[in-house]
Amino acid sequence: MAVRNRGLMLIVCSTLLAVGGLSAAAPYHDEQKQLERMAQAYGLPLHGYGRFGALGLPGGKLIPYTATGKREPNPWAVSDIRGIFRDCYPLTNVRYGLKHRNTDPGRYRNYPLLMAVYGASAAEVRRSLVRVDFCGTMVLFSSRNGAAAALSRVSAEISQDPALLAWVRQLVRRDSQAIGTWNWRTIAGTTNLSAHSFGIAIDILDRSSVKYAYWRHTSGNEQAASFWPRLITHEKIWEPPSGIVACFERHGFIWGGKWYHFDPMHFEYRPEFFPPGSRS
Repeated sequence: MAVRNRGLMLIVCSTLLAVGGLSAAAPYHDEQKQLERMAQAYGLPLHGYGRFGALGLPGGKLIPYTATGKREPNPWAVSDIRGIFRDCYPLTNVRYGLKHRNTDPGRYRNYPLLMAVYGASAAEVRRSLVRVDFCGTMVLFSSRNGAAAALSRVSAEISQDPALLAWVRQLVRRDSQAIGTWNWRTIAGTTNLSAHSFGIAIDILDRSSVKYAYWRHTSGNEQAASFWPRLITHEKIWEPPSGIVACFERHGFIWGGKWYHFDPMHFEYRPEFFPPGSRS
């Protein structure tokens, strides 16, 4: 039944793309295109073709397109390429993720890939960090795979919009801890490393807001929080200006506000979801 439901989801997603009801930032129904996007986004070689293909890592290890029979013990950790693309990441309708329980587009990560590209330990990642001027605030970000350069472009675009730049700077003036980047740590409630561990994520949060900025905070009970729409409405969720989100997405960052398990302060460099021509 699970296989049939997944197939139905792919058909529905493809139909929405065809009729223009959903703008997605990567191909979701073509195995070879997904592999090619990964190879292009991370500068890694391809082996084989389509569902029988794999992405090559340094040292000869392969990440298969489909890891048959292997299940990851932790949520949002995947062992193959197909898992990374399991949910459509939309470039329109910012409430998409919030309307579909357990739909977290872009949150699924392959950790062997991230470790090979950005570093397998805190010390290795730290050696690749550089200082980036983000709208007047200096932050640390990975210099690998174009991450820091992409964040610099986001900053430059925001800086060209007086209203957006003022919003960021006023936020930092009120709270010097409003922006955070590198931090080698696990995700709360899991043993998965956060994307912040690899220097590819930035949080921007108005901590003075009374609205919710993380799904777990909707209840002291994790099981209850996982059904947060029973507890709060979308209007009680904090989020940054839509222009900020658009700037990040134009330069290869996904936004945690499009996840059912919402994290609207979170922006993460994931270039595989943004093929050429999708960032206009």
